[in-house]
Amino acid sequence: MVDKVTEAAVVGGVDTHKDLHVAAVVDQNNKVLGTQYFSTTRQGYRQMLAWMTFVWDIKANWC
Repeated sequence: MVDKVTEAAVVGGVDTHKDLHVAAVVDQNNKVLGTQYFSTTRQGYRQMLAWMTFVWDIKANWC
């Protein structure tokens, strides 16, 4: 018998713009778990990465 995977898949994405990026986190059912706006500065990028990794425990996979 095969055990079912119980860990929920959580994915983060970013809608990029010139002055502002909008990050979103969704689950395996495409339910939006959170959104946040970040400036397109070094500090904004750091804040976005911290928000995704520490708040949502998303591992950085870039594509």
